[in-house]
Amino acid sequence: MLSVECINAIGGVRRDVSDDMRPQILKGIGQLEDRSQYYLEVASTEVTFVRRTQGVGKLPKEKAIELCAVGPYARASGVDYDLRRDDPFAAYPYLDFKVITSDRCDVLGTATVRVLEIMESCKMCRQIIEGLPPGEIKVKAPRKVPPGEVVSKTEAPRGELIHYIRSNGSDRPERLKLYQKQWQRPPGEAEGQDAHAGRYSFSALLSQGWLYR
Repeated sequence: MLSVECINAIGGVRRDVSDDMRPQILKGIGQLEDRSQYYLEVASTEVTFVRRTQGVGKLPKEKAIELCAVGPYARASGVDYDLRRDDPFAAYPYLDFKVITSDRCDVLGTATVRVLEIMESCKMCRQIIEGLPPGEIKVKAPRKVPPGEVVSKTEAPRGELIHYIRSNGSDRPERLKLYQKQWQRPPGEAEGQDAHAGRYSFSALLSQGWLYR
């Protein structure tokens, strides 16, 4: 059973990170980095895995752009774009990280990108924990907001996550729309079923943490 505990809350986060927790978190980050390094070696050297993924689910860069691929699915086709760098939000402007891409344009490229992104995430988490400033963890948000509308974009595990909210001045939104690419059929499916079953399915395994249990 997969348990997901949401730490985010309106106005901030639910729980603080104490000084006693920081060494434990850093230790866990190190263990995750070691495990990710193992999977990176599997993805690049294990003969059976390479034979089953190399050249499968081909999605050239030009086609990925034409089909509006996003996230690691697009970056595995050489599309050098990441909202965290190109339209930064939250604490991302203060973090040092690389945008991982691959020119393989296949399932093997997707696997490599996903594992390397996990390792980059570990680097970012370490920077956050080591530089976390003191202060309040949540502000009290008003129940009512002035009439208007707003669109926000964030980089989710499988690509862009877009929120649209329209307010009429009451304590309930007049319109709320969420859009995430993972809820639609992946663009590579237009190029063949192997692209869908291979590239997207492996990406889903990593983003849900199945390979790290």
